[in-house]
Amino acid sequence: PTTGYLMKPVRRSTLVRQLTERDSEHMAAQATQLRQFSQTQRKGRKLRLLLVEDTPVNALLAKTMLTKAGHETRLATTGRAALDILAIDRDFDAVLMDVEMPELSGHDTTRRLRSLESEHGWAALPVLALTANVSKEDIEDCLASGMNGHLAKPFERADLDEALAHLTKLRAA
Repeated sequence: PTTGYLMKPVRRSTLVRQLTERDSEHMAAQATQLRQFSQTQRKGRKLRLLLVEDTPVNALLAKTMLTKAGHETRLATTGRAALDILAIDRDFDAVLMDVEMPELSGHDTTRRLRSLESEHGWAALPVLALTANVSKEDIEDCLASGMNGHLAKPFERADLDEALAHLTKLRAA
């Protein structure tokens, strides 16, 4: 019988837990805890987020996770569209930025955003990189372009929640 599933990238702790926890009562208790945690999260602060993602499936998955978390999400499918939105509407708590996009990459979009913020005296919006690239160099490139964090695709809801909590602390500071 199936007692769980794994999503890439597989964390060591997740693999060990899946291989060692076969007790159905334990699984039921874990599911209950997850539902309670999810309900607690929904009662938390609702965020207004700009999701910049050019791949329809990735956009749908991310937007669904964000909506289920109770956040308001606006989608931009290109870096240029994101910059156009941000030039008019600065009332976002954070930007979730795909790194690899045609025309204007997430790195270039973030650099232009940082330039606009500096030019106009705007407060810096926290930017979270969303990418499958997870090497040390890739993460350093994200930070060097002005992004505030990095989240590897595919990601789980808990990882997204944690990254957003960290970003919103940056915004409040």
